[in-house]
Amino acid sequence: MIITDNFEYVTSFLVNILHDKCQLFFGSDFSEDKKEESAYRIINDLIMCIELGITAIVSNLEEIY
Repeated sequence: MIITDNFEYVTSFLVNILHDKCQLFFGSDFSEDKKEESAYRIINDLIMCIELGITAIVSNLEEIY
């Protein structure tokens, strides 16, 4: 677990270390991203990452927290 206020640095650091074994998930304030269908799509993508052993980095996705 990494706890920090500098998410951009940590993201860059992890991507450099993990290369292709890392998937980034960023949320936004766009209305389309707040819909239930978008949350289900992201949850399905997260499940796929878990099944494939890919590290998932999640930020600003309160809809699925």
